[in-house]
Amino acid sequence: MTPKKKDRITSIKNSSKKKKLENPDLSGFFRLMLEELSTIRMSMTGKAIHFPTVCNVCHILPKRLYKSVATCRDNIVFLHESEHTVFDMYLDRMEFDKLETEFPFVWKYAVKKVLDMESRGMIKERGRLIIEIIDRYDRRKD
Repeated sequence: MTPKKKDRITSIKNSSKKKKLENPDLSGFFRLMLEELSTIRMSMTGKAIHFPTVCNVCHILPKRLYKSVATCRDNIVFLHESEHTVFDMYLDRMEFDKLETEFPFVWKYAVKKVLDMESRGMIKERGRLIIEIIDRYDRRKD
C-alpha cells in the first residue's frame, strides 16, 4: 500500500470516528422506546399501534438538530406512523396553529416537555424552532 493511500484510509476512519462521537447512541435508545411502546400499543392521540416500530417514536425537537436531547425520553411522543409524518411536517414548517388544531393534546404535552427541558438546561442548541416555541409559549417570560 502506498503512503498516500494509507493516509487516505486513516483519514476516512478518523472522520467516521468523529461522527460517531458527535451522534448519540440512537439504536439503544430506540430499543428502549420500543419496549415501552410495546406495552402501550397506542398513539398519544388514541390511535392503535398494532406493530410498534421506530416510525412510531417521534422526536419533538428533531434529533438531527437538537443532539443534546436526541436520546431524552422527555423529547419523545408516540404517534401512529401517519400522524408522525404530519406532526414532523408541521413542526419543520413551524406551523404551530396546525399542530394546536390537529394534535391538541399531543402539542400541549410537547410544548410542556420542551419548556421543561429548556428550564432544566438540557437543550444546548439554539435554533429557530426552540426560540419560536419559547417566544410563543413560555408564560414565565411575561
